[in-house]
Amino acid sequence: MHWAGFVSLVILGPSAFLPGSTVPAGLAGMAVSAHGRVEVSHFYLEAPDELLRLGTMPDQRPVWRMPGTDPQAALSALAAAGLDARSVANLASAGVVSIDGDKITILPPLDLLMSVSPAARQGVYAVLAGNGLNPHHERPQIIAGDLEEWMRTSALSVLQKQVMQALIWWPNGAQAFSDVSALVAAAESAAQAEEARRVMTRVRTLRVRVVPPPAEAKARFAEYWTAGGLSRSAAPLVSSSIEEAAGVGIDLALLLPPLARERIYTYPSFEDAIGGRMPDCNWTALNFFALRPQPYYLDSKISYTALMQEYETVPRTERFGDVIAFVSSGGNVLHTCVHVAEDIVFTKNGQSAFAPWLLQRLADVSAIYGGPERTVRVFRLRAPPPAQTMPR
Repeated sequence: MHWAGFVSLVILGPSAFLPGSTVPAGLAGMAVSAHGRVEVSHFYLEAPDELLRLGTMPDQRPVWRMPGTDPQAALSALAAAGLDARSVANLASAGVVSIDGDKITILPPLDLLMSVSPAARQGVYAVLAGNGLNPHHERPQIIAGDLEEWMRTSALSVLQKQVMQALIWWPNGAQAFSDVSALVAAAESAAQAEEARRVMTRVRTLRVRVVPPPAEAKARFAEYWTAGGLSRSAAPLVSSSIEEAAGVGIDLALLLPPLARERIYTYPSFEDAIGGRMPDCNWTALNFFALRPQPYYLDSKISYTALMQEYETVPRTERFGDVIAFVSSGGNVLHTCVHVAEDIVFTKNGQSAFAPWLLQRLADVSAIYGGPERTVRVFRLRAPPPAQTMPR
């Protein structure tokens, strides 16, 4: 039972159905009609006030942090990354570059920040993201879909929207934003400053309805949504939905196993914390069919061992509950999510309390965890051995 204060705040967006998304090679899967017809629209989640109050406050103005104790060397590194000579000279002469212990702190004025060209921003932000000192650049807000729509249904001011539009960058080809402090600096009231924090928790998710196939396909439909018996709790609803929801559809959330059905569209609560850690993607994926979630999946070594021993590798996503893993070139599992139907996955993108459980397009998850040196693998839970009968 989740603490009521942590139920997610739902921000409704346009209800137009989304077109199919491009997915990584090998994951498109076969055309499977057993799951019925899916109808998809989207909306936005934002963290509730109770959760925001527990978060750390962002810098009140833009800050760039660079390693070392030589301000000139830091500025030279930014120039090499593409920052134009005029901006470098302005930073050097404005008294905004200082030594802070073993790092250099640079406070770029908002007007200078917005004047940086897109190409230069790409280079500079890549440097900031790679030095381990700028968490919002290292882990930016990934914005799925159209930016105008994403901003339109937020409560940002006109000026804040202009700032956001000007400061977009594209790590690994994904549309991203890192300058929450610039939104705070552009705020003209406490409410606008608070919205700057809230908007950095904003994420697009999917609302999905499943229209069952004709009655003659009832057996295949039931087989798909119960995953061959792994999700037995869905069986009564699946059986009745053939008649009750024919041509109308049923909310996909109701077809999820208990753990996912309870948590979808919500944020973790204190009750979910295990040893001071919040559930992450592995805990979510490997507990997907569990009647009681196992806490040890928070241990990356244990979760990796379970994935290798209890699952088999398959060439593509064809079954409800298949686990999709994003793997680094070094063999590390960076993220796991669960195949639901077509290119829709159930996912928790990170261990943070600000990462909700949600449905997303696989392409949107890939924008966060994919990349040129990363591969995608698909795993399927092995069928449990048949129950043994004791001899008489």
